[in-house]
Amino acid sequence: MVKYTWFKLNSYFDDRHNKSIEQLNSGKKWCQYALDIFMRNKVKAEHHRVTRLSTQQQAHQVDTPHNPGTTGHGDQTHGVNLLQRTCTCQKWKLYKIPCSHVIAVCIRYRHDAEQYIDPCYSVDALFLSYAPVFPALKDRLSWPDPNETRKVDLDMVNKNLKVLGWGRCYPRRHLFPSLRARYVLSNRAREKMFPCCTSDWGCTLKTASM
Repeated sequence: MVKYTWFKLNSYFDDRHNKSIEQLNSGKKWCQYALDIFMRNKVKAEHHRVTRLSTQQQAHQVDTPHNPGTTGHGDQTHGVNLLQRTCTCQKWKLYKIPCSHVIAVCIRYRHDAEQYIDPCYSVDALFLSYAPVFPALKDRLSWPDPNETRKVDLDMVNKNLKVLGWGRCYPRRHLFPSLRARYVLSNRAREKMFPCCTSDWGCTLKTASM
């Protein structure tokens, strides 16, 4: 399973790396994912109405027409500030790709809207993301001894238990965020981990409000 996951991930990286090289050689600046979203937003922008509020601050108001096919049914007003790179719809901030409102402003005043696409969507960034080469797996003779298991520091566990009454031990939330199980422990292990517990079945562990 480990080998399968390793080589599957390596194949994924190698394939994406080769595709990024092809896109670089073809002169593409942005990855296809970003371009698809950008073009869809550009089509929507053709129907928006733009009003300039401040030339110096590059602030604009964008009104969208009524559109029953959308979630909000249109008839919305948004504020776009190119200087601060903000839009009140928050989609520009969320996706880091100009929303239709920003593109509408750029079309109205002849700005290059693509300059507002975040560099993380560039083909150069795509190339660098998948550039690392996976090393060959080590030979089985150099693998760690299977008898070497991860050991639990019982003293550490015991110090971080909040004891609430006899027979109930509640581990701290930050150490065991989702622990809710019943453990059957040996007498010696139970005495070390839960000195308050006298049950043959060990303690019922629950997350406690701290």
